[in-house]
This record gives sequence, structure tokens and C-alpha cells, in this order.
Amino acid sequence: MTEVLFDMYELLVENIFGSVGLAIMGVAFAMILILFWTKTSKIFIIYWMMFYFIVMGTAYIGSIALILGFMLASAYAIIAVIRLWFRPD
Repeated sequence: MTEVLFDMYELLVENIFGSVGLAIMGVAFAMILILFWTKTSKIFIIYWMMFYFIVMGTAYIGSIALILGFMLASAYAIIAVIRLWFRPD
């Protein structure tokens, strides 16, 4: 199931929206339209959207933090190698 969702978001980001944030908002808008079309209660729509934004927002912010942490760790490793090269014997 996650492969299907990942492919759907990849398609949305690369071809339609251009950014992950807009893809998340576009899918939320589509979900709201589907929920209105099926005459779902407003309380269910509110709770479902809260759940969706909490999950997707956490994943989005977490992935940004993971990339930032990897960049910092890479910079630290490169500096450590340079210091090792220029260390006096």
C-alpha cells in the first residue's frame, strides 16, 4: 500500500504541483471534495483532515530534518578527514 501512495505523491510532485507541500495540499483538497460529494458529516471531515495534516506534516518536516542532519554529519565527517590529513605527526 505504501508503494502505491509513494508513487501517487511522486507523480503529483513531479508532474502537477512541483513541490511536496503543494502536493499535500492538493491531495487534501481532493479528499475534501470526495468527502463533500459523499455527503459525509462535517465533524468527520474535520477529524479526518486533522489526522491527515498531522501525519503528512510530521513526515514532511521529519524528512527535511533528516536531510539537514545528514548534511551536518557529512560536513563534520569532511572536516574530520581534512584535520586528519593536516595533523602534525
